[in-house]
Amino acid sequence: MSQATPHESKMPSPPQRGWFRRNLFWIIPVCVILFLVFVVIVAPIACCAGGGLFAFNAIKKPVVEATDALNDDSRVTDKLGSPIKYESIGINNYQNNNGNGGADVNFPVRGPNGTAQVKGRMNLNGGTWSVGNLTVTFPDGSTIKLPK
Repeated sequence: MSQATPHESKMPSPPQRGWFRRNLFWIIPVCVILFLVFVVIVAPIACCAGGGLFAFNAIKKPVVEATDALNDDSRVTDKLGSPIKYESIGINNYQNNNGNGGADVNFPVRGPNGTAQVKGRMNLNGGTWSVGNLTVTFPDGSTIKLPK
């Protein structure tokens, strides 16, 4: 056994690698997978579903306003009772050009005294929906047209 004397030089040990360098073999694949999961799953859901939810609320507005018009018409509430609620949303030809346009609606409604089918046109002027023409058809075949 020989002991090193103060004048003898030892070979310096190589510098120890840092944490990132030691774990590089698994960090890169995990980061790539997380990025792909975000791009393929999270981003489309946030973009489309979130946007879709906001768009859905805007698109159902003509049906909500038409139902409000039915609740305000005494001829309809005499037959269906109050409150009248829409059962599903049926909208065709929805147009909104900077707060102007319209929508063709066709949807069922229900009140405490019965059901009816609503069909017609809602107009959009200056961001406000109004009744263009609506026909409320009852199961007995009778109809009521709005506006009066």
